[in-house]
Amino acid sequence: MRPVPFLSIVSITFRNAVGLRGTLESIARQSSRDFEVIVIDGGSTDGTREVVESFGDLVTHFTSEPDRGISHAFNKGTARARGTLVNYLNAGDRYHGDDVVAHVHSAYREHAFPWGFGLMKRIDAAGNVSPSHAGQLLPYSFDALASGRLLISHQATFFDTALVRQLGAYDETLRQAMDYDLLLRFAADHLPHRFYDPFILYDETGVSARHNLQGLLAKHAARSRALALSPTAKAIDLGRTYARYALGRTRNATKQTLLRTDLGRAVLRRLGLLET
Repeated sequence: MRPVPFLSIVSITFRNAVGLRGTLESIARQSSRDFEVIVIDGGSTDGTREVVESFGDLVTHFTSEPDRGISHAFNKGTARARGTLVNYLNAGDRYHGDDVVAHVHSAYREHAFPWGFGLMKRIDAAGNVSPSHAGQLLPYSFDALASGRLLISHQATFFDTALVRQLGAYDETLRQAMDYDLLLRFAADHLPHRFYDPFILYDETGVSARHNLQGLLAKHAARSRALALSPTAKAIDLGRTYARYALGRTRNATKQTLLRTDLGRAVLRRLGLLET
């Protein structure tokens, strides 16, 4: 029997063989090897299996079959997880640097935290890297997370595996914001360990990266439940949700326009909104 690993890395994917290759490459470069890799595929026919097989024994478990959605795929991976901690790294997302697992392991040996989170940067299809959003740097509190002021990246979060199961893992009735819902349930009763290091390069071309109104409304619903908002407070939060959506669309459109020219890219760098 294999020894119990420190970390279980669960990567879910569907028709994203290219993105999965980048994810597995970033895992393979980690200086610490005290992990297992679990890939849950929704039944892709785009060469996903061949990508997994090309990494030899890096992937501990691979399942490729139809599932009932993202939450179900996460839960299938969680059921297989043997590590003390679990990290959910979607296909296309990558670790930022080669020492992420080693860094988390070192901190865990000292603090044994129930969950911990680092920072996330974004990378688009052209390889442009955007720095961590200012919302990720705000002081931690449950209210800051629940209100949406503090942004915590699900992929940059490391959860106690037993607690994930104890809390019921991912809510399979949710089609979106199931990661935010889990974060709120963890945060309600458990203080996190905070890292101020970039852990993740977040794939902006992925499904979960799309700035869609349905996803923001799902987060609004999760906040309303977690905070037991009154009808008035719920209406105010709903208004803020629509405002965030409008602002996000405007910001993204402006950024894409600026990225098309050298001058625009220089402006983004000067504003601290672009690294490369």
